Amino acid sequence: MARKPKEIEQVRPSIPQSKLRALMKTAKLARQNMNSISGALGTEVKDAKENNHLDPWAFRIITYLDRQEPERLKDKIENLLLYLDISGLNERAAKVERLPMGEEGEEEEERENVRPFRQPTGIAAE
Repeated sequence: MARKPKEIEQVRPSIPQSKLRALMKTAKLARQNMNSISGALGTEVKDAKENNHLDPWAFRIITYLDRQEPERLKDKIENLLLYLDISGLNERAAKVERLPMGEEGEEEEERENVRPFRQPTGIAAE
């Protein structure tokens, strides 16, 4: 059984011990709830990354920007675009050449290069 703390002569006003303990308990429960929510969000983000091509880094940036007030949001977006331009990152990204993936007309080009296997003839084919 825990001992009760000795009465301390109060020199200055302070929060009552019972109120402090109640707040600490509430904070602990809130942290547990946040961890649970964070875990659930992490699972959803992981699933979206694996199944829906989510870029987690870009998602974090977007959620950060979404929390901003409209004026701050406008400033941050303008600054980000400016910094991308003056840092040369836009030019560097523009130089990247990617292989076409799933574009229209691609299937027709592939069909010209694909020929069916010859049907085996002879005794081994039977």
